[in-house]
Amino acid sequence: ANPPDNSAMKIGDVLRKRRKERAETLEEIAFRVGSDASNLSRIERNQQQLSADLLERLAEALGCSVADIYADVSVTKAKLKKQMDVETEDTINNQRSLRTLSPQNRQLAMEFIKLLARLQNQQPE
Repeated sequence: ANPPDNSAMKIGDVLRKRRKERAETLEEIAFRVGSDASNLSRIERNQQQLSADLLERLAEALGCSVADIYADVSVTKAKLKKQMDVETEDTINNQRSLRTLSPQNRQLAMEFIKLLARLQNQQPE
């Protein structure tokens, strides 16, 4: 059987989140699933695919089902899409507003935006 296509789904992010929620180390999970921590680390960083069998063992070790993991991935993707849609709408509205300005005021607005970005980057979080 071919491993599931999880490269675009960021399944590793979900696995890491669930592991951290349980306050478990990579080593603890790796021991229980018969893998090694470096392998699981690559999976969590979405740098390595995992087999369907390993995904099932990881789900069990994390106290959930494979369906739960994919549901988390789906929710995460939906949130990201919604955020991108809002940002796209904001960008379109900003472009419309800029087009209504004179060339001189448009340049001033762009300089102001750059200044705000620099100031924001200088502030401690």
